[in-house]
Amino acid sequence: MSFTKPKKGTLLEALARVTANVQDTGSPVESIIVEVEPELYELTVNFAAHKLEDVKTILSATERGDFDALRALGHTLKGEGGGFGMDRISEIGAALEQAGKAKDAAAAQKLAHSMKDYLERAKVVPSQESANGSAAPD
Repeated sequence: MSFTKPKKGTLLEALARVTANVQDTGSPVESIIVEVEPELYELTVNFAAHKLEDVKTILSATERGDFDALRALGHTLKGEGGGFGMDRISEIGAALEQAGKAKDAAAAQKLAHSMKDYLERAKVVPSQESANGSAAPD
């Protein structure tokens, strides 16, 4: 099995894409609505809370220079986010996986802050259509 080293430009482009909405202005930012099926509401809220712990893990691994941990966590996040309606987590995870492979601590740190920003702004709400029992039209 062989691996190819990711191109630096590709990593930088991915980083720019996933951190494009990070604002450091000190002014209030809009919430990001994450609409989920009512029966998945509590599970999704708990998932988001646990992902805040992952932000701490990313920052800690970055400080230690543990790029294997960053790559592995990025791979996990890449697979988890979409299942909870949080595609942004998957995007950040994919970029974090690449940052770990490239041993790019600065990129990993920026991704951790982007993920924290997203999670703090994300507001999980149960979908109304499912809550009302109405089905989508055929």
